[in-house]
Amino acid sequence: AYLPLVARQVAPTMPFSATVLVDSYVLLCPGVLCPVSGEVLAGTVVNVIGCDGDCGWYQLDDGGWVMGGLLEPQPPGGRTTP
Repeated sequence: AYLPLVARQVAPTMPFSATVLVDSYVLLCPGVLCPVSGEVLAGTVVNVIGCDGDCGWYQLDDGGWVMGGLLEPQPPGGRTTP
């Protein structure tokens, strides 16, 4: 039997800027059971400084966490926020 090949998403090199795709909660830790610390609106550019073990969650430069699928990484050399 053959196993299907599954494309793995490669995480961008940290740090990087990303655009928020939909209005999203920012959490205090990576995971859906973590407390909410704030929110970011669709179209906002955020600075990502790290990720959890499988990069399913990204850590923002303010210390909060957002689910990785809700962000679109900016191309290298793209705009960044101060």
